[in-house]
Amino acid sequence: SDEVVRRLDFGDLELAYQFYCWYAKSNGFSIRKSHIVRNTCMKTLQQTFVCSCAGYRRVSTSDRRIQREKKESRCGCEAMFRVHVHFSTDRWYVTCWNFEHNHVLLDLKLSCLLAGHRKMSASDIMQVENYRKVGIRPPHMYATFANQCGGYEKVGFIRKDIYNEEGCMRRQHSSDARGALKYLYDLRKKEPMMYVSCTADEESRLQRLFWCDTESQLLYEVFGDVLTFDATYKKNKYLCPFLFSLV
Repeated sequence: SDEVVRRLDFGDLELAYQFYCWYAKSNGFSIRKSHIVRNTCMKTLQQTFVCSCAGYRRVSTSDRRIQREKKESRCGCEAMFRVHVHFSTDRWYVTCWNFEHNHVLLDLKLSCLLAGHRKMSASDIMQVENYRKVGIRPPHMYATFANQCGGYEKVGFIRKDIYNEEGCMRRQHSSDARGALKYLYDLRKKEPMMYVSCTADEESRLQRLFWCDTESQLLYEVFGDVLTFDATYKKNKYLCPFLFSLV
């Protein structure tokens, strides 16, 4: 009620945000941070939180590419919650609020699936990593989480979040150095005489890499001369020299 809201104050801005998130989840909508007011020292004085359906989608006229039409998610909802810091106590009190929405609100079991309330815990991410290592696909992962939690509405995230997290893991585990070593070792399987050697530093980072294919070794036995080109000495993004040798 309005009387309760007038008496609210918070120890910091994050608590005010968490409170409005809890209220939004309980009432079937999600929120986002909006207008912020700072002083000359860039210290936050006022913060406004609005409904995720506030405002309207911006129409870009510069991009002429044909894009797939997306479902409209903003309808000009005026629900908001604004807090301001008190100069003497450094506590945040409510200055303006509006709890009226112009759109349909969801049930509690469905509001947890809104983008603002979906979150994967550290244990969930670790479990996704273990599933990924043994080759389990995201649809089966999501079904397993739903079975453990007692329903899809109790999982706390959707299948798309698993796909996004799996993509982040794949990008973290892949690197140029690992890709180069895999390529060279695959070549060595095809060419038994090919030589590949590498060293790593204390942090397991690639330090030195040398390879020589079968043809180069045979030519060196005949001619015995090597001409070295150094075209990218500490000019690439790794700041490492690259030497290219020709017989």
